[in-house]
Amino acid sequence: MEYGIENSRGKLLGRKVIPSGRCMSISLECRDLLRLEGDRHGQTLQITEGRVWLTETGNNQDVILEQGQTYRINGRNLVLLEGLPAARIRIS
Repeated sequence: MEYGIENSRGKLLGRKVIPSGRCMSISLECRDLLRLEGDRHGQTLQITEGRVWLTETGNNQDVILEQGQTYRINGRNLVLLEGLPAARIRIS
């Protein structure tokens, strides 16, 4: 699994690979954009701090998630998240 974080101007801040079966936490600063690419079907995103905007390719509705809420990825396409204004996300 691979993810990248971009700032509000689209500059790539970093790209990492998450080994399969691993959990990890990611912090997003205000207006950072997290791009989750590849097959993530069934993975769970949990908002542990703050609030995020989320959109998933193939899903016609965007989602706002608050601290404590979770979202299960349904597709096998691109997922974008943005901190509103900042957030911490656990991916499992």
